[in-house]
Amino acid sequence: MPDASPTRLVLVDDDQAYLDLLETALERTDTPLAVTATTDPERVLDIVDAGAVDCVVSDYEMPTLDGLALLDAVRDAAPDLPFVLFPGTGGEELASKAISRGVTDYLPKGSDTEQYAELAERVHEAATAARMERQQRRYLAAIETAREGISVLNDDGEYVHVNEAYADLYGYEPAALHGEHWTVTYPDEDTAFVREEVLPTARREGYWQGFTTGLRADGTTFREDHVVATTDGGDLVCTVRNVTDLNDRAFEMKLPAIEAAPLGIAISDPDRADNPLVYVNDRFQELTGYDESEILGRNCRFLQGKGTDEAAVAELHAGIEAEERVSVELLNYRKDGTPFWNHVDVAPLYDDAGDLTHFVGFQQDVTERREREARVAADAAKLEALFENSPDMIEVLDATGERRAVN
Repeated sequence: MPDASPTRLVLVDDDQAYLDLLETALERTDTPLAVTATTDPERVLDIVDAGAVDCVVSDYEMPTLDGLALLDAVRDAAPDLPFVLFPGTGGEELASKAISRGVTDYLPKGSDTEQYAELAERVHEAATAARMERQQRRYLAAIETAREGISVLNDDGEYVHVNEAYADLYGYEPAALHGEHWTVTYPDEDTAFVREEVLPTARREGYWQGFTTGLRADGTTFREDHVVATTDGGDLVCTVRNVTDLNDRAFEMKLPAIEAAPLGIAISDPDRADNPLVYVNDRFQELTGYDESEILGRNCRFLQGKGTDEAAVAELHAGIEAEERVSVELLNYRKDGTPFWNHVDVAPLYDDAGDLTHFVGFQQDVTERREREARVAADAAKLEALFENSPDMIEVLDATGERRAVN
């Protein structure tokens, strides 16, 4: 969704009358602008230092500081801030000097009133481009510092970006993977699955999550938790984590017991964003009505609904945040929308070094008990109402004949 906020524009020109005309004309264009006008170039620098501007439009010939000198000062304070030179004189020589000193755009003043709409459009485009570039830099910085391996593939399936963590997983330097096809990171026997299942699903639905086998540069392999998402531009963003440890011998020995357990069992990964589920047993799928492919990669809150008690949810969240065992009963909802009471026990799991690695949750359907308790409570309430409101005198005696209650 495009940003609907207006572009914050600072105008500077030593001719107050022309400045007033220009400010009014720009604000009447269809381009959303929030204009601040001044005849003082020094005030522009104060506004830039405060970070309250998206673009500067400046005249050239001004008595205290000409347009190029102001451009230099702005570049020193905010190197990426769009700066449009809007001179009354100067010609090609001035334009050449401005371009060499890093001006964003150059538009000479004219007598045609249509120039105001053109200036407004150029300002908006320059500010939008600068904003997108800043966002991209932030995204790239976040990708580079992420613990997960992250890569970007173009339409041809070639790597156009990989972060350090991704390259490390496969035993490459990041530059060595640029331009390579994704098949270099998969065993030959797995490429058909990626071509026929992973990529078509990601293209069709915008998202695929599951487990694949990664191939390192030295020929060794590892089990990877893999997410592939399609961007609006058609590129594919791949997030990979090494989950070989989840399939070690100890886990494999426990797996049959876990699968056969009468309780729903789920394992989540707090190292990943939003603590998503990375494993569920068959009973969990039966209990919720969802298939494994619809569960993995999601936070377990997807089972909550309009009737779920917020206080119980807050208690569960607090236990997880504190890395403590916590038990609550929640009204959850199956895939078909039917509610059920779920007794949930969640406990943290730690590695040999004492570091948190996962949370394990146990789910038990206690709907029948909760409904029975509700019926008993309702019956008790009816009996109490009958006792209190009976037209007859009623007394309750214990086994010794001592009176215990009267209506």
